[in-house]
Amino acid sequence: MTINTPAGSADDKEARRPRPRHAPPSYPPPPAYPPPAPPQQYGPSAGYGPPPPPPLTYGQPVAPAAGLTAAKPAAYWPLSIIALIFPIAGVIGIYFSSQVTSRWTVGDINGAKKASTTALIVDIVGIVIGLCLMMSLFSSDGYYYY
Repeated sequence: MTINTPAGSADDKEARRPRPRHAPPSYPPPPAYPPPAPPQQYGPSAGYGPPPPPPLTYGQPVAPAAGLTAAKPAAYWPLSIIALIFPIAGVIGIYFSSQVTSRWTVGDINGAKKASTTALIVDIVGIVIGLCLMMSLFSSDGYYYY
């Protein structure tokens, strides 16, 4: 007796599937890796000597050269604030006053002295110009006599 199977059965699909003509290639095993290196030793046992000093960061004072002991130049902060009566000169004076401290901290002694002198000159000029402008503005009555 013959059993009829439907056309889409698993036996039918197995019969129609093509068979491989040869066996799949076999690959050789991967080469062996070398053993890991021993951990690197740090510090005095490595034979390199003591570690270097840490780098200087901004704002850290620098030791002056041997025999140089100079006093920090004045920043003229109060004068710079008073010079704000003529705003342009006041802002410039405040900038140079701040440069005195930052240049001194980094170790630029000559730059700090130059910034201090510039701040003083700009502040005095700004105060004089500001006072002259204030006197000329407040002294007139608003009337012009011809």
